[in-house]
Amino acid sequence: METNIGRVDQLIRVATLIIASVFFLMHRDSGIISTIAGIIVIYSFMTALTKYSPVWEILNISTEKKIKQTVEKN
Repeated sequence: METNIGRVDQLIRVATLIIASVFFLMHRDSGIISTIAGIIVIYSFMTALTKYSPVWEILNISTEKKIKQTVEKN
C-alpha cells in the first residue's frame, strides 16, 4: 500500500477531525448528523494516521510530493 496523502492534506484531515469531534460531542443525539460526523471522525483519523486514502486511490489522486531521484553519471 503506497501512501497518497501529503502533509497539507494530512493537516486538513486533522483539522476536520477536531471540528467534527467537537460537533459530535456537542450533539450526542442519535440523529443522522451525529452519525455522519462520527463516520467523518473515524475516516479522518484513520487516513491521517496511515497517510493512505482509499477514496484517493479509487480517484487516482495523490497529494504527496514525489521526490525526484537524480542519478549522477560519472
